Amino acid sequence: MRKSTNAEAYRAMRNAADTFTGRLSAVRLHGYRAATIPAGTLHAKPARLLRRTLDRTAGAPIDPDMPVYAVSCDGTPIAWLTHHARVVTPAADLSPFQTRHQRESARALTDVHLWVIVDLADARDRREGRTADGPAGDPCANRHHPPQIRIAAQHDLSRTWWLPISGDRAATLHAAGQLAGTHEIRVIQAVGYGYYARRSNRLDLAVLCTVHRLADAHGVPPSVVGDWLADAEPTGQPDALAAAFAAAYQGLYPNRDSFVDQVLTERGWRAAMTTAGMPDRYVDRSTLSADLFSAYRDISVGAGGIAVVRRTRARG
Repeated sequence: MRKSTNAEAYRAMRNAADTFTGRLSAVRLHGYRAATIPAGTLHAKPARLLRRTLDRTAGAPIDPDMPVYAVSCDGTPIAWLTHHARVVTPAADLSPFQTRHQRESARALTDVHLWVIVDLADARDRREGRTADGPAGDPCANRHHPPQIRIAAQHDLSRTWWLPISGDRAATLHAAGQLAGTHEIRVIQAVGYGYYARRSNRLDLAVLCTVHRLADAHGVPPSVVGDWLADAEPTGQPDALAAAFAAAYQGLYPNRDSFVDQVLTERGWRAAMTTAGMPDRYVDRSTLSADLFSAYRDISVGAGGIAVVRRTRARG
């Protein structure tokens, strides 16, 4: 493994990826043994837990407190992520240098990418027999999957529940709180919300509810608003989102040609051609379509055709 800079190492930690700087290292613990991760100056209790983790054989029961990803500095583990997605700074005798990197490592693990939490939640569901709780198959493979979100209590991110939501944030928060037993929740996964859900590392419940309200108001699937939002990047305030989408949204069309036809009519080009005695075949539709869709974007709505929205930045 090539040496990383500290900045590269902290980025790797947010992906729970192996990394090595020389004095700082981090590894996934599957398949590793004690010779690979020494206990260093860990206190007795975390040292025993690390030993049990490294000695665990395939198929043996998993203690939820066992680390699944560990960061070490100068030969001592300083932070780890458990099977239940908790960030732990194990008790150890640390130097000022190690203590500084412990703080930075814990900060990176607290901001771990959502796919890492989703993987841990999926594994816990399998262990605890909840494999049928979520959408069947791979929901992210189908952008037109019925909209649902996956939530967890903030203090226990790997225990999750799926639920459909609406544009009513208060009702949605109440339903989520009934499932999780707390209103301190986090959305760790969402399907049916287009690229906003697939690209974001922080899924905001208020934004998702606003996406629903906008979709309902404009008669489009939430995935259309989510695709627009992923590229538009406006402020997350609901009123600002509503105004920005209303300004960008052009309507539903069977295909690109029908949008081109409407533009020809609305801008008076077709009337001018008729007055001049020029038939439609004189229009280079492929060039016109390419130019229009450098400023606009078409988003699939499945069998219903396309939604057209104005791009935030025109393509050159």
